[in-house]
Amino acid sequence: MKVMKYFVFASLLCLCACSDDNDNKNNEIPQDLVELKVDASEISIAQGDTRTVKITSGNGEYVVTSANEEVVTAEVDGDLVTLTAVEGQNNAQGVVYVRDK
Repeated sequence: MKVMKYFVFASLLCLCACSDDNDNKNNEIPQDLVELKVDASEISIAQGDTRTVKITSGNGEYVVTSANEEVVTAEVDGDLVTLTAVEGQNNAQGVVYVRDK
């Protein structure tokens, strides 16, 4: 009887674990997806200067991240990304990542 209870419990557990929660069954790209594009992919900024890069297309809800905030800081406001080069970092390279929803 103990083995039977274990078997029933294990069967129920397996059935629950095998449910298909994937709404996108064919791994298709959503039809309303828009490629994220900016008007400049590479720029030069002098120490202490600020530049603005415009997001020309994307899916909204933009987030920017600087890979090295000691070199360049980044802020987003709508579809404009403001980049500011930190003073004291000669000939340094920075990478800024822009993501959308």
